Amino acid sequence: MNSHKGTAFTGTVAKPPNTPKPPRLSSLKNITLKEMNPIEDKPYDGCVLEVRIIDWAYVVKGIAGIIEDENGDLQR
Repeated sequence: MNSHKGTAFTGTVAKPPNTPKPPRLSSLKNITLKEMNPIEDKPYDGCVLEVRIIDWAYVVKGIAGIIEDENGDLQR
């Protein structure tokens, strides 16, 4: 019989596994929309894209929004 009456969780992990710390923002390479391939779905590891939100996200068949990068290029 369970000695922990009223406990919702059984068999929990005492200490979560170690996860790596995220990289420092200063160590990332700045990229722009022109440097990204909109046809290819790939991660840009080690890069950061700084944008301004032009139009907030809305739901169509997915989530869409409009952003502008530091060069003034727009992406939907």
